[in-house]
Amino acid sequence: MWHLLSSRQKLRMELVLTFGQTFGAICSLLLGIGRKAKVADAADDLGWKLRRCRGRVMKEVIEKINRVSPPKQDAGKDRPLWKQGQELYEEKFVSKVTWEQLRSTQDKVEWFRIVWFPQALPRQAFITWLACRNRLDT
Repeated sequence: MWHLLSSRQKLRMELVLTFGQTFGAICSLLLGIGRKAKVADAADDLGWKLRRCRGRVMKEVIEKINRVSPPKQDAGKDRPLWKQGQELYEEKFVSKVTWEQLRSTQDKVEWFRIVWFPQALPRQAFITWLACRNRLDT
């Protein structure tokens, strides 16, 4: 469902991910879908089996879900797919690829070798890094 949400609803999805059980239980309750339900459990031959909601945000979520055609019963079992790149999904999970997609990259700074060298102690390197970025609280 993450890809179905617009930027306005991403905040709500982050709340689901952060507070998972509380907010997520409410969302699945509002949609009429069990917490441990599979995608195939939320659809039948006629379409999506979603409860009608009054809230504006939930109406938008339902509208976006309805734009996607529901899975067919003869399509096979549900399976998890992990994003490997732009429009590329595979069944295997690669932590390096996931990290590269989540992190934000920036240009290397001139002082990086002063902070991150092979004999550096992690605690001192971190404090030096904070000092170089003018982020020390003292």
